[in-house]
Amino acid sequence: MTDPVQDYTRLGDLIRQRTGLALENNRHVDVARLGERLLEELNLPNLHSLITQLDAQPTGAPLWQAVVDAVAVGETYFFRNQAHFNALRFHVLPALVNQRRASGQKQLRLWSAGCASGEEPYSLAILLRELIPDIDTWYISILGTDIDMDRLGVARRGCYGRSAFRNETPPDVREAWFTPCEKGYQIGDAVRRMVIFNSLNLVEDTYPSIATGTMHLDIIVCRNVTIYFDTPTIQRVVNNFHQALMPEGWLIVGHSEPLAANYQNFIVRNFENAVFYQKQPLDIASLFVSPAPTLSEAPPTPLARSVPARLAARPPDRRTAHPAPPPASKLNFSIAEAALQRAKQAADREDWDEAQRCLAEAGQAEALLPQVQYLRALIEMHAGRPQNAITALQRAVAHSPHFALGHYWLGELYVTRGERRAAARHWRLAAQSIANLPSDQPVLFADDLTVEMLRGLLALRLGTLPASS
Repeated sequence: MTDPVQDYTRLGDLIRQRTGLALENNRHVDVARLGERLLEELNLPNLHSLITQLDAQPTGAPLWQAVVDAVAVGETYFFRNQAHFNALRFHVLPALVNQRRASGQKQLRLWSAGCASGEEPYSLAILLRELIPDIDTWYISILGTDIDMDRLGVARRGCYGRSAFRNETPPDVREAWFTPCEKGYQIGDAVRRMVIFNSLNLVEDTYPSIATGTMHLDIIVCRNVTIYFDTPTIQRVVNNFHQALMPEGWLIVGHSEPLAANYQNFIVRNFENAVFYQKQPLDIASLFVSPAPTLSEAPPTPLARSVPARLAARPPDRRTAHPAPPPASKLNFSIAEAALQRAKQAADREDWDEAQRCLAEAGQAEALLPQVQYLRALIEMHAGRPQNAITALQRAVAHSPHFALGHYWLGELYVTRGERRAAARHWRLAAQSIANLPSDQPVLFADDLTVEMLRGLLALRLGTLPASS
C-alpha cells in the first residue's frame, strides 16, 4: 500500500521535472485538488496509478495539459508593466530600428517565451506598428510560445474580454487595434498576422534551434515565468536564451525574477523602473580567426554582417575544401540519416561549415532529399537569404508534393514578398496534405507540432488573405 503523502510529493516532483514548476507549499493544495479530480475523471484507483500514467506520457499529452492548466499561472493583459514597454518604446526599439534601417537590414526577430493567451506578443506587434511607419517593407518575426495548449488556442483566435485591458493598457489601444465581437474584442488582422504561436516547453532542450524559430533573436521577453523554476532550471533556461540571442540582443524578465547572478553572462542595462539584460557585442577579432563558409553562391545579404562570424560569408579556401561525398550507390541509407542528424546538430550550434558538409552527404540518399532541402531552407532563412530558401523548398515539394511543412514555409516566404496568391496556393496545398491525418499525429519533420496545431495555423494564415487570393 502506497503512502498518500509520499505520492503527492512524487507528483509535485514529477511536475517540476517535466514543466519546471517548483511548487511552493501553498500550491500543494492545488496539486491535491488536481489529483483528486483526475482520479475521478480517469476512474483510477489511487494516486500511484495517476503518477504512473503521467510518467509514461509526453508533456504535450492531454493528461499533462490538465496538469499545466491547474498549476500554471497565466495572468496577463495588454501592455502589462508600463515601465518595460516604455523602455522598449523610447530606448531599445528606436535604437535597434535606426541601426537596422541605416544598414539596410530591415528585419527584427522577437520571442515572447511563456506568452500564455497572447497579450504580450500582440502588444509587441502593436508597439512595432506604432513605431515603424513603413513596417510593411520590413521582415518582422514575432514568436509566442507556451506550454499550455488551451491558452495558445485563445492566442491564435485573438478574441479577448474586458479583463485583457487594464489600467496599464494605453486607452487608445482597444479602439485602434481591435473590433468588437460576440465574446469581446477581436485583434485586427494587421497585428494578428505578425505573430506565430507554437507550443514550447522551456524545460526541454528544444531550443535554441532553427526548427523552433528560436535562434538569432533580437529580443526575448520572458516575464514571470522562471519565478516558478528552481535555480538549476533557471540557469539552464537563461543560458539557452543567451545562445538564442544575436550579439547585443536583449533579454527582458519580470521584476520578480530571481537573483541577478543568474544573468551574469549579460550586461545589465538600467532604465526608469526597469532592468534589462543585454548580450555582449560580437568580438570583432573573432571574424578573422578562420575563413567563413558559404551556403550558396548567392552574395550575402546585409543580415549576414550582423550574425556570428561564421555567417559573414566569403568563399572557402579551395585548398582546404571538403572532399566530395561518396556516390549514392556507395552510401548506406543509415549513414545518410546519421549525416542528416549531424547537420541538424551543427546548424543548432551555428557550425555552418559542418552543417553544409553533412547536408551534402545526406543528400546522396534520394529518400532524404525533402529533409535535406527543408533544413537547407531553414538555414538560408536564418542567414537572411529568402530566395535561396524558396529554391530549396521548391525542390523539396517537387520531390514530395504532400510535404506540408515545405508548403507552409513557402507560403510564409511568399507572403513577406507581397506574393499573396502564391502564398495562399502553398498554404492550401499544405492543408490538403494533412486533411486526412489524425489530429494528434506529429507533423513530418516537426515532432513538436501536431496536425491539429498546423491546421489551426494554416486556417489563421489563410484568414489573413483576401478571398480572391
